[in-house]
Amino acid sequence: MQSVPAPVDIRRRPRSAGHAGVPAVVVALAVYIFLIIGRVPDEFPSLHLALVTAGITGVLVLLGSNRDAGRVFRRPETRAVLALFGLSIVTIPFSVWPAESLNFVARGFGTVVFLFLVFVYRVKSARSIQIVLWGVLAAMLVLEITLMLWGKGDRPQVTNTYDSNDIAFVMVCGFPLGVVGFLHGRGPGRYIAGLISALAVVAVLLTRSRGGLVSLCIVMGLLLVKTSSRRRLGAATIVLVCVLILGAFGSKEYWGRMATIWGGNAPATDSVGEYDASGIWGARWGVWQGALRLVLQRPVIGAGAGLSPVAEGLSHHGLGKWSAAHNSFLEIGVELGIPGLALFVFLLYRAVKNCRGVVRLARQQPGLGTEAWLATAVEVSLYAYIAAGFVLSQAYSPIPYLLVATSVVLARLASARTWASGPRTDESSGESMAGPSRRAR
Repeated sequence: MQSVPAPVDIRRRPRSAGHAGVPAVVVALAVYIFLIIGRVPDEFPSLHLALVTAGITGVLVLLGSNRDAGRVFRRPETRAVLALFGLSIVTIPFSVWPAESLNFVARGFGTVVFLFLVFVYRVKSARSIQIVLWGVLAAMLVLEITLMLWGKGDRPQVTNTYDSNDIAFVMVCGFPLGVVGFLHGRGPGRYIAGLISALAVVAVLLTRSRGGLVSLCIVMGLLLVKTSSRRRLGAATIVLVCVLILGAFGSKEYWGRMATIWGGNAPATDSVGEYDASGIWGARWGVWQGALRLVLQRPVIGAGAGLSPVAEGLSHHGLGKWSAAHNSFLEIGVELGIPGLALFVFLLYRAVKNCRGVVRLARQQPGLGTEAWLATAVEVSLYAYIAAGFVLSQAYSPIPYLLVATSVVLARLASARTWASGPRTDESSGESMAGPSRRAR
């Protein structure tokens, strides 16, 4: 009697997450981020590009599986963002201008919260994170090209809503993403990322932003410190190239303005006005003092989301110049009070902690290499935001919330990978927990 051969399983092995197709919602989210950071809708207002893309993204979110919704809302970062959003809504009736605050929350901050929630809910792989972050780099490239080709004047601006300091802010925050992507990436994409980073230095130079230059120098130093020893030579080479770019393209007028960074010594000239000659501290210190007084006047409910310039103007009865806070932390403190400031600082703290936790787990899990370098890039970008945001009003910019969301997803991915291959990990912090591995059970 002949034996019957055992059936052979000829099914294909499923593709890993790293090689699986990118979900349509991730592509839509990347396009949405490209539009709102690159300010493309400013040039085509009648098309409502951001609104249409947000609608498509929302539909794709609803069509997908919602089995992980409960876990997403248990994250402390998600709760903090929702609490911040809720605070901005609750304070509307008590704000100094309720109608304008409502308009800002609905059309401004609401879009940022939408971006955050979609990211933490639907981005589920390192590859998807890279696709979304390419939306940031693409927005940088558009701003860089537009600035170099059509930017005019000493302090050029290229959209209706970005001044020269805002452009420098975007460049500084995105610079680490491009540099680390160049150091760790593969194929043509890494060279594109490197080119965008180099052009970011040129863009910061063209904006003549003193805060942009200081923040850029801080970021370059942090890249040398945070980059792994294997990549440190490459990072040092990039920093050297950036310094050479600044030296080659910086004009006499540019360095004349940069010499006034700390103020006090430079006289006003034809190329350096009294405002510039006073330096960052001279130009900002009085504004910061006024903003701090406003925080103390309304410490619980604030003046209302989006209304710090209005509150400042009303503080001197509307006479003279109405000034923004020129500091992201004071901005949110003035508008949402001390509770809002505490939530905002907590978000940044958690994001940095998440990134460091991923890097720490990667030392134990070789398979977390991609997550580790993405975490390094995001961590340095967070420091870039803190440095640049200290002299600019960018508390509601999509960039910090995007970085926080990225840190949440990276911590979740690292936690899941560690759980599957070894000791259990606390998902909320990314820290290893004592316990037997699944293989031993």
